[in-house]
Amino acid sequence: MHLAKEHLNVPRVISPEDFASSNLDELSAMTYLSYFIRKNSPGYYNTLNWVCKQLKTTNISNLNTDWNDGYYLCGLVYSLGGEVPGWPNLNRNDHLANCQLGIDCAKKLGIDPILTAAEMSDPNVDHLTVMAYISKFQTVTPRKSKAEKITLDCDLRDVTVGNLSQFLVKVADEDTDETKVKVWLTGPASSPPVHVTWSKGMATCTFQPSEAGLHKLYAQYDGTEIHGCPVTFTVLHDLSKVRVTGLPDPCQVGKNFTIEVFCSADLLDSVEVKLKSPIGNVNMLNKTSTTDGLVASFKPSLPGLWTYQVLVGNREVNSTSLQAFDPLKAWLTGPEHGVIGEEASFNVNIRDCGSSDLETEVEFSGGRKIEDVKLVGQSDVRQIVFLPKLSGVYRVKATIRGEPVKGSPKALEVVDPGQIVVSGEGLVKGYKGVEAYYNVNKQGLAGEIVTTVEVSGQVVPVVKETISQNEFLFHYVPYLVGTYKIDIKWDGKHIPGSPFSAQVTDKSKVIFLTNLNEMKDDNDHIALEYDKEVCLEFDVSRAGPGKLTGEILSPVGKLPVHVNHGSDYVKVSFKSQHEGDHYIHLYWSDVPLDVSPLLAYCPGPPMPLDASKVVVVGRGAEMARATVPARFVIDGKKAGPGVPKVRLQGVQSELAVQIRPLKYNRYQCIYTSNLPGSFLLFVYWSDVLLQSCPFKITITSRGDVRKVKVTGAGLNGGIAGNELSFCVDTVEAGPGEVTAECHSHRQSALCDLLETSTGIYTLKVYPAETEKYILQIRYDGVQVPGSPFILRVGDPPDPSRVKVFGPGIEDGHIDTFESRFLVDTHGAGAGQLAVKIRGPRGGFKVEMRRETENERIINCRYDPSEPGSYEIAVRWSGHHVPGSPFNVRIVETREELKKLISERGYRPHEKQMGWKAEI
Repeated sequence: MHLAKEHLNVPRVISPEDFASSNLDELSAMTYLSYFIRKNSPGYYNTLNWVCKQLKTTNISNLNTDWNDGYYLCGLVYSLGGEVPGWPNLNRNDHLANCQLGIDCAKKLGIDPILTAAEMSDPNVDHLTVMAYISKFQTVTPRKSKAEKITLDCDLRDVTVGNLSQFLVKVADEDTDETKVKVWLTGPASSPPVHVTWSKGMATCTFQPSEAGLHKLYAQYDGTEIHGCPVTFTVLHDLSKVRVTGLPDPCQVGKNFTIEVFCSADLLDSVEVKLKSPIGNVNMLNKTSTTDGLVASFKPSLPGLWTYQVLVGNREVNSTSLQAFDPLKAWLTGPEHGVIGEEASFNVNIRDCGSSDLETEVEFSGGRKIEDVKLVGQSDVRQIVFLPKLSGVYRVKATIRGEPVKGSPKALEVVDPGQIVVSGEGLVKGYKGVEAYYNVNKQGLAGEIVTTVEVSGQVVPVVKETISQNEFLFHYVPYLVGTYKIDIKWDGKHIPGSPFSAQVTDKSKVIFLTNLNEMKDDNDHIALEYDKEVCLEFDVSRAGPGKLTGEILSPVGKLPVHVNHGSDYVKVSFKSQHEGDHYIHLYWSDVPLDVSPLLAYCPGPPMPLDASKVVVVGRGAEMARATVPARFVIDGKKAGPGVPKVRLQGVQSELAVQIRPLKYNRYQCIYTSNLPGSFLLFVYWSDVLLQSCPFKITITSRGDVRKVKVTGAGLNGGIAGNELSFCVDTVEAGPGEVTAECHSHRQSALCDLLETSTGIYTLKVYPAETEKYILQIRYDGVQVPGSPFILRVGDPPDPSRVKVFGPGIEDGHIDTFESRFLVDTHGAGAGQLAVKIRGPRGGFKVEMRRETENERIINCRYDPSEPGSYEIAVRWSGHHVPGSPFNVRIVETREELKKLISERGYRPHEKQMGWKAEI
């Protein structure tokens, strides 16, 4: 009631409580509800609006004078699908007849009248009665009109002459009578029959047109044309029977291409052939009729994509794209000479030819085809690659779709550089700072041998020496460690195996990281423990691309060696299980290291504890000299692991003994007595006194070092690599220990000291290099008179460096002969010169002199008294010098001298001039 008052202006003539009461009287209710349906009320206008909307008009403004002619009643029935005879052509002046017609037709929709036709046609008819009657129409489900009773479902876009086509007729209302449906077609000059087959409220309609052109489809229901009719469509010619071919395939620039169209005669006039070039130009081709259709042709003028279209009545029958190619726009290039075993490569440029359909073929002499010819690349330039295995002429062919390209075929002459022989260690390995050599023999092949050596991008100088016309010797000096690239080219091409890789190493850069001094025994041997792994570590980071290997020789043969290679460090480990000496050989790139071999000793398996096996050795266990340290060794190598204890008992006191452990359960004992006397030595092994104890030790007075004498030729120096001999006499000095050591500023020289008789020692020193050495000889630790001695060691004699020149070794005339000649010993090292001359009557006296004592050029002279042959032998430290012996002919006359010179093939003074030039 509140909403009705607010929105519809309906007064509240009754309370909500009374309206909701079950005792509400009808009159009160009708009074309140009358405000909703009275004239100009909301209900009144709602009814008018529904009628106007249903009839799609705005001409009805009331329900009496606008309604009483019956026309809109009939229209309302018709809008709900009712059948109204004569609609809409009714006589609007015959109100009664129209109202009666509307009431009768409404009954067919199931709407019973509530007033008569006469009452409805009265202009003063009560609007409430009309509203009540109209309300019944609002509940009726609308029925289809005749124009809507059926619908068409058809797609007639691809209808062709002579082919069966179909469409569907569908029933849209339940009360549709199929017998009232009529369907037919009309064409330009014919009406194709339509065959209708009904099934479950739907008809399948088929027809077969016999002519092309515009056709119309008609459909009626009970004489009324349905909505959407007629349907207009075009029947087309059947182009599926039109066939198009093009020849030849592929399409080549400059050659005729023919397009054949196979079709019926009635289509010939409507056929067109359109051509589009690669640059976009479009042309219509001329046609020529044939018995089966027509033909058109064209010649491609440039490579690229050509497209032709075949149209029949502006309908496309065929569209074909052709890739026209021009083999003369592709070209083949490549070398004229090749090498066996070296890949040959030819380029084919196909960028502008219009096709990538490239085929290749390689023929050998006699027409034999080569297998394994590869075509490489997907770009505009392709590579033909193959490996010639025999010498001879090869023919390389390239075709585009079977047509040869420009430059095809191309000949390649192949030779065999495999007959070139290369050798030499310098091709595979080398050592820093040491000249490396390799040899190249081209075995008669024409062409130049060129070689380069590189390391780390830097060129290394290479010296070339010609041995013969075909053989050459190359040498270079590696100055860095690393991999050296060696290119050897013959006639500008790499020979087989080139470039070569030489691994240059520097064994001096292999650094020993393990402290061997801690591992060595008193014999300077590495002390090995039984069945315990020994690990030696090395730093090889700067030694170059090499490999460290090891070999351990034990008393029973080689031991297994494990080498752990790191990037910069290497570990060599092994175990010893045999007693005796071991030799540890270490190699860097198969070259022994400077420290190799290392000497080692293994005492064997541990022995059981047995003090009876302990041995005491050394002069210190028998005698000593006052104030001079004395030594002896407790050797428990065979006594098992034990702890030594020493007691040196004198008459009045004990002497302190220092015990220093050595290797192999051996201990060195050192003591010093300030006074002469006698002592007893007690030695214990794990608290067990040795059976040989006590030892009696006599300590005498110390000798006089001033009376020691050193003599021998070695004091004057010597030659590197030769021994120097010395004699050390201690007879007058008395008993004492003699020691010697010799060294230069770079290294030590081996000293061998041997007591040949009581108090007489022979000392031999072995210097290895040309150097100044210092020799120190000590007697009981004190320098003997003259020590340290300075020894000058020179180069060993080298006779090849000695030169002899002068007129005395040349042929000559007896009257004018000059018999002098010079011997130059510069650079020949220390040595002794000997010159002997034999003449016709035997030996000759030779005068030899030099300006100063240290002069290296000796002036020699002899005095021949008669003609004849003379033999001059010049020796340096017992060996002939270059050219020795010299054969000299002295003749009586000048004619004999000229004849002799002519026979020997040199001019006078040529030898002397040669010597002078060399000097």
